[in-house]
Amino acid sequence: MDFASGPPPAGGDKTRGSIILALDGIIFGTSWTMVLLRLGTRTWITRNLGWDDATIFLAAVRAIQPTPDARVDYTKAHQRFFSQLTNSVGLGFYISMVLYGLGRHKYYLSDYDYKMVLKWDYLDWPQTFLTLAISKISICLLLLRLSQFSKLKRVLHWLVLFIVATHLPLLVLMIVQCRPVEKAWNTAIDGKCISKKMVGNILIAQGFFSILTDFIGAAFPVLLLWNVKIKIGIKVAIWLLMGFGVV
Repeated sequence: MDFASGPPPAGGDKTRGSIILALDGIIFGTSWTMVLLRLGTRTWITRNLGWDDATIFLAAVRAIQPTPDARVDYTKAHQRFFSQLTNSVGLGFYISMVLYGLGRHKYYLSDYDYKMVLKWDYLDWPQTFLTLAISKISICLLLLRLSQFSKLKRVLHWLVLFIVATHLPLLVLMIVQCRPVEKAWNTAIDGKCISKKMVGNILIAQGFFSILTDFIGAAFPVLLLWNVKIKIGIKVAIWLLMGFGVV
């Protein structure tokens, strides 16, 4: 046990790996069920498959997003933010991390196991950024289908460009944070990495842009239904449902 220095943590060698996989599995199954129902409806009932369906299918290829502290003193992921969808690739990353010790205290992990947890965690972040962007683009494409107003369509086109312009550079920065790349999970080799503070700033920036685009997207249902002649109570209910769906 390469990290076993000092007294062992209170409670002994316990793992939350089963909890992590259970949560991942529940969200994985739920998200894929919803995506497949949507695709089935668009294919065989309404017969109007579009690019928004293609992008949301791609966005289903992801996993639960870990918090930035997944690579510090404790290998834990029970405090995480959930994105819209989980997927096969991301779930595979988390299964690998749990097999190497994610959910256990670092004290009980070998040096090799800890490096492998960090390696799969490193691989998970780029696909997290990518899938968040694809999910938001899919929502914009859906709103484009619903909108009949040219001004709103122009705003949505600019919003798609904004998503690409803000998420792509952050994605590249996360990938090239270390030179060589292996240094991100193997600190013993020679090389350089950007500071942990800089990594944290990248994550904060991504979170800010993500929240900003969520709020902008959530406002569009209000504009789409503003002049629709239905009871105000029904209109508000639809606004809330569509707004929460966008977020």
